[in-house]
Amino acid sequence: VSVRWRLPDGSVRNGTSLTWVVPAAVGNAFTVVAEATDKDGNTGRRAQSLSLPPPELAEATGLVFIEAEELAAEGGGKAKVCHPVNVANASISYWHQDIGHWLEWEFQAPADGTYELWMRYTTGCSGTRRSLLIDGKSPGSVFADIAIPTTGGWCTDRDQWVTMRLGTTLELAAGKHRMRMTNLADGLGVDFFILRPSP
Repeated sequence: VSVRWRLPDGSVRNGTSLTWVVPAAVGNAFTVVAEATDKDGNTGRRAQSLSLPPPELAEATGLVFIEAEELAAEGGGKAKVCHPVNVANASISYWHQDIGHWLEWEFQAPADGTYELWMRYTTGCSGTRRSLLIDGKSPGSVFADIAIPTTGGWCTDRDQWVTMRLGTTLELAAGKHRMRMTNLADGLGVDFFILRPSP
C-alpha cells in the first residue's frame, strides 16, 4: 500500500515509482533503498546498487551498442559468458589466463564519420591492459596498450561497473567493421561497447 525510497543524497520519496534526477555530488555509482508496506503492516526492504553512464552517453543520440557476449571470433584462449550483478543481458569474462588471448566483434558504423569508443566493464585487477585493432589495423598509438583501471571487483554481489572511453576518436566509413581486443595483462569483464558519433 506504500513504498518509501531512501536516496543517497539523504532525501526520501514516497510512491510506487520513482523519478529522480541524480545530483552531481552523488556521482555515477550509488545505492537506492526501497521500503514497501502491505495492507497488513508487513514491511520489506531492498537495496539496489546502480551505476549510470557518463553524461556524454546519457545525452547522446545515434549510439551503436556492441554486446560483449556476441563474439564474431576468438583465439588464444577461451572466454566465458557470465551474468554478474546489473549486467545488461550477459557479459564475457575469464579473459586473463593467456597473454595474447584475443576476442573479436563485428559492428556497423551508420555513416562515414568520427566516432568515440566506450566500454562498460568490471575488474578486480589493478594492472589490466588490452590492445585494440579495427579491421586488422591499429587506429592509433594510444590503442596499442590501453591501461584499464580497477573497478574494485567483479560485480559478484554489487554493481561495480564502470564506463570508460577508450583512446582517441576513430575515423570510420559507413558499413561493417571488425574490432579485435587482445589481452596484454590481467582480468577483464566486459558488458558491452558503445560507438558514439563524435559531437
